[in-house]
Amino acid sequence: MDFKKVAATIYSNVSTPIQFAGITAYSKNKEIEEYFEITRKIHEMTGKYFSEQFNEIKGIKATKPKGGFYFFADFNELKKDLKRKKIKTSNQLAESLLSHPFHIAVITGDSVMLKENNFSARIAFVDFNGKQVYENYKKQKPKTDLEKNKFIKQNMPKMINAVSSLKKWTEFIKK
Repeated sequence: MDFKKVAATIYSNVSTPIQFAGITAYSKNKEIEEYFEITRKIHEMTGKYFSEQFNEIKGIKATKPKGGFYFFADFNELKKDLKRKKIKTSNQLAESLLSHPFHIAVITGDSVMLKENNFSARIAFVDFNGKQVYENYKKQKPKTDLEKNKFIKQNMPKMINAVSSLKKWTEFIKK
């Protein structure tokens, strides 16, 4: 038997059971559609809330996410203060934010295709128990901005703490 022919068949053709699984996976499914609808709404309100919280901190400008689960925060207004604290690159910015007692994890520099002297960072707003938040949202869908903010404060304590830590970090940088 010629193993090249066997290998060519294995690598160039998806097996029949996998093809049928693919058909099922891409078929309309009420449960999956509901899941995506709810997670989109959770991410939309969470992104709006946290980007607004970042924008309230003097020296930081955040984009408003239009999809996904992250936004960009621009720290360039703090460049002089950062350099005074010996923070000269965007990756050093990430290290400073992550250091004790702040513990804020961000993605910076070439990891997000930015130059090392661009003090911007990608902020993911997903540090919460997704399953629990999903279930809580299904039980009581927040409608108004006030209800959404209350929902976030009740369901995303780590993210709320991250904003407080960012405010403390900013105060530290400006000293």
